[in-house]
This record gives sequence, structure tokens and C-alpha cells, in this order.
Amino acid sequence: MLETITLVNPETREEKEVKVNANLTAWTLFNLEKEKIISKSFLSTLLSTGNERSMDLLDSIRVVYAAYRQANGTDFLDFESFMKQYEVDMTEALEIFGAVLGKQKNKNKMAQGFQDKAKKKA
Repeated sequence: MLETITLVNPETREEKEVKVNANLTAWTLFNLEKEKIISKSFLSTLLSTGNERSMDLLDSIRVVYAAYRQANGTDFLDFESFMKQYEVDMTEALEIFGAVLGKQKNKNKMAQGFQDKAKKKA
């Protein structure tokens, strides 16, 4: 899993490596929704089966931004500034998107496993 991405200042072309973290917390997602960066449909995309048909380019970039925000708690660029400096790399974006979806799928499988065990004991 990627731990950093590169942002490029559009005026100076200066590159800066920043951290990303695909372990998104509810707090990060809540704040991004409150800031109107993500919507409920975006959240349902994250919780979907990971079907690539349901993902568009902007959703994948929003996932990269969410991972950036997760890793950079209080010292971060706002979404517009980030978008101006993030040169789209679909391989990178899909890797981060896949890591986030993979974690969601694993959590869903674990929850299903607990439910199945509970049914067997009942």
C-alpha cells in the first residue's frame, strides 16, 4: 500500500511528498461529508462490492484526498488546493481506492462471519 503521494505546485513545479493512509476513520469521512467534499452516494460506493463500474474518476480522486486527510490530521490542504496540486495518476488512485475497498470488504466479511456463527449457536 502506498504511504506517500507527490503533489506538484502548479506555479513553481516544486514537488512535495505527502502521506496517505487508507485506514479511513468515521471521523474523517464525517468531516469530508460535512465539508461537502463527499456525499452519501460516495460513501455507498465505498461500501459497495468494489465493482469498478460504480467508480468514476472524481470518486477515485476523492478517495486519494480522503486518504491524504486521514494521514495529515490537522496540517492539510483544502480540497481545492489539493486538486490543483494533485496530478492524476490512475494507477496510484486505483491502488489507494483498492486498499480502502479491500479494508471495507474484509470488515464486511468479518461481520458476516460473526453473524453466521451467531446463527449456528442459536
